[in-house]
Amino acid sequence: MWVPISKSYEKVAVVFTTRDLWNNARGMVGIYYDDPSTVPEAELRSHDAVGLADDVAIPGPLEEVLIGGSESAVLIMKGAYTGLQQAYEWLYVQWLPQSGRMLADQPSYEVYLNSPIDTAPADLLMQIYVPLQPKTTG
Repeated sequence: MWVPISKSYEKVAVVFTTRDLWNNARGMVGIYYDDPSTVPEAELRSHDAVGLADDVAIPGPLEEVLIGGSESAVLIMKGAYTGLQQAYEWLYVQWLPQSGRMLADQPSYEVYLNSPIDTAPADLLMQIYVPLQPKTTG
């Protein structure tokens, strides 16, 4: 079962709204550390992030989390967030074993290219990143 992690999004939204920071936002990202099919819902860990303009300080109580840095498999998904479980299953169960690649010891993350606030569910776009270990030569 795929369980969206929305409480941390609410925390970010409250800080950005109460401090009038949305004009400095440069996109939303969800970082996921656990597999919701094997970890109980109450124990799932995530960070939900907003990219900031370079000259804007990170507002407390929020913290800086850096992502990226390694090659990743990237899947662009279009449609309602209810399709996320199927997208992740395809990446991990079908694509990854056939690719011959191994997962890096980094969390997967999602970059949201538009918002459910002003976009119909069928038109939502996101990129799902699955970090990979470097290719071996030989």
